[in-house]
Amino acid sequence: MIIENQAMVTKAVEQAMSRVEDPRSREILLALVRHLHGFVREVRLTEREFGDAVRLIAAMGQKTTASHNEVMLMAGSLGVSPLVCLLNNGNQGQTETQANMLGPFWRDDQPMAASGSSLVRSPTPGEGLCVAVSLVDTSGNPVAGAEIDVWHSSPEGLYENQDAKQAEMNLRGRFVSDQSGRFTFTSVKPAGYPIPVDGPVGNLVRATRRHNFRPAHLHFMVFKPGFKTLISQVYSPDDPNIDSDVQFGVTRALIGNYVRHDKPTDEFGFAAPWYSLDQHFVLEAGEARRPIAPIHGKVEASDLSLRRSIP
Repeated sequence: MIIENQAMVTKAVEQAMSRVEDPRSREILLALVRHLHGFVREVRLTEREFGDAVRLIAAMGQKTTASHNEVMLMAGSLGVSPLVCLLNNGNQGQTETQANMLGPFWRDDQPMAASGSSLVRSPTPGEGLCVAVSLVDTSGNPVAGAEIDVWHSSPEGLYENQDAKQAEMNLRGRFVSDQSGRFTFTSVKPAGYPIPVDGPVGNLVRATRRHNFRPAHLHFMVFKPGFKTLISQVYSPDDPNIDSDVQFGVTRALIGNYVRHDKPTDEFGFAAPWYSLDQHFVLEAGEARRPIAPIHGKVEASDLSLRRSIP
């Protein structure tokens, strides 16, 4: 097709995309072209702005490393990650769900751990935390033999892959639920943290005049054949940024009941204050699938710029 005007560009591209054999891929590509071209026309994108956009996309790729995924971080900062999650869970976005974003810090090689063990693998000062998790299906039956990945940031607000001072896999573990669908672990209470702002995501957050903090949370991923993989985050209600998450991830179903205890405990060796959390997850029948990990490694030296707050 010889292009004679701007309208014909879209028609030509749609014609090309219509040749894609896979029906779902064809549907996605045709919709992408329609909306992307519509966006360009709506804002009347200039050539200079187009160049800026290309450089921004390239910068996200250049900023992504084995220990940091800028693209995943941008998806959350634009609200795309939470939207995709809510559209695909809770009766396709119609009801409340315990599902949440995977986030940019999950590693697929987290070590197996026995129920009752600690996630702390190197000195990590902080308030003690004891967590008891129970898994049931939609009929209320316990789900035994599920693999559950748990990970979280340190009380300083850094995941171990961001912080060379932390031991490999500190505050990470993979558990298996017992016959009653339960397991327990101890750790330190996570803190809210600033997302990295030394790249394109930081420029976006500054432009919107928002802070760059996520409220404190624990990550869970539950995997067992026959059930839809549940990816969740359980947020601490006492965090000052619980209602202004920079990644738009907090829903009421995900605010956990972190109970404060003001007396020390010999059972766990915790000084006061310490916290406990009883967390109940309901698994839906469906496809069990492990996602592709957004990161695969750890920084060699702590980069304090990762923690820089929005001025």
